[in-house]
Amino acid sequence: PLTLVVMDASQKMQSFDGVKLATFKWCFLADSASVALMQTQVHGTNYEYFEQRALQDGRLIDKYEFAHEEDENTEARKRAPAWVKCPVY
Repeated sequence: PLTLVVMDASQKMQSFDGVKLATFKWCFLADSASVALMQTQVHGTNYEYFEQRALQDGRLIDKYEFAHEEDENTEARKRAPAWVKCPVY
């Protein structure tokens, strides 16, 4: 799937496209006001792109990336903010 579609507690629908890669993982965050999603290419890469989006208006709160290169990827994983480590991942 290239688009994540969610419904908030008030039954308002929001859709998120990220950077137009396949969305593999996502979750509602503990604050119940935002969602996190992870996108990546289907084959042959360590690259992962993360977004945190507000449910109320869809605005981008934060973004984070794991690089394709092994050394940079390992370091990015160590420094990742807490929201990237979604409980569903």
